[in-house]
Amino acid sequence: GHLWKEAVSLLRGSAAGGAPLRPDVVTYGAAISACEKAAAWAAAVALFGELRGASVQENVIAFNATISACSRGQHWERCLALLSDAPRRALRPDAVSFNAAASGCERGARWASALAVEEEMRQQNISPSIVTLNTLISACSKGSYWELSLGLLGEMHGRRLEPDAISFNCAIGAAEAGGQPQVAFELLGRMRARWLRPDAVSWTSAIGACSSGHAWDSAVQLLSDMQSAELRPNELTYNATITACERAGIWDQTLALLEGMSQAGMVPSQDTHFIVLSALLGTGQAPRALEFYRAAVERGSVQPWNAEEPGVLDFHKFPAEAAKVAVRA
Repeated sequence: GHLWKEAVSLLRGSAAGGAPLRPDVVTYGAAISACEKAAAWAAAVALFGELRGASVQENVIAFNATISACSRGQHWERCLALLSDAPRRALRPDAVSFNAAASGCERGARWASALAVEEEMRQQNISPSIVTLNTLISACSKGSYWELSLGLLGEMHGRRLEPDAISFNCAIGAAEAGGQPQVAFELLGRMRARWLRPDAVSWTSAIGACSSGHAWDSAVQLLSDMQSAELRPNELTYNATITACERAGIWDQTLALLEGMSQAGMVPSQDTHFIVLSALLGTGQAPRALEFYRAAVERGSVQPWNAEEPGVLDFHKFPAEAAKVAVRA
């Protein structure tokens, strides 16, 4: 994590006992790439800005690494600023430049800006790749624009691009964000029709769509289908299923799922217990909720005590409703 600091230090000569180096664009590029990998965007931008002052000719490799560093550091504005500044620097952005900028917009949940980057890409006669389209689908999903995500997925055929598992996972994520379980089911079916095997991300997002769309029975069925496909659900998958049942007020199913986690050799987290507790409280099962909470504390699944001050209760990580039960326990 600190290698980028060593790279910058070496570049400036301090690592060699103060002996000045004569850096060239390759040296600068290597240091900027080290910053990129560590998401040290400010250092990358500073180094890129030093090139001209050091009489070093800028190139697109160092330029791309700087945009990528800003993208990883979730500074989408810097990505766009660098891209727009390319003509002044006599640099011609390539596919890597545009993809890095679009990725920065995706990370910043700026779907409109990501689409604008792709439009500029095409105006420069650079064909968007599967990576570009996947980034755009994901960006639209973060903005809950599931229709746009599906439209982009559909455009791939016309652009002679073959959707991959990442494409479908991003689109299913968009269906989840939009609370569209039926769309998620359809996308799972399309994946399998293309001989693409849905993974844990696919199933969990589809179950999440059921949770958002109040389709608890479909969520439970998808969990069963996932297990039949010989895929092991993880905690996120179970939590999404339990949440779907909690939102529908099916408290007994949340308890059954919690038991299913234990039988599968998993250790349900404190957060999972809080979801079940919420289901009990939300359906008027206050006595059962209190009993459930006490049992969870007894077996160590819920930790109400301050780790640094023995005997002192600490409810900072508790939802308000869970804290009220804890006070009564």
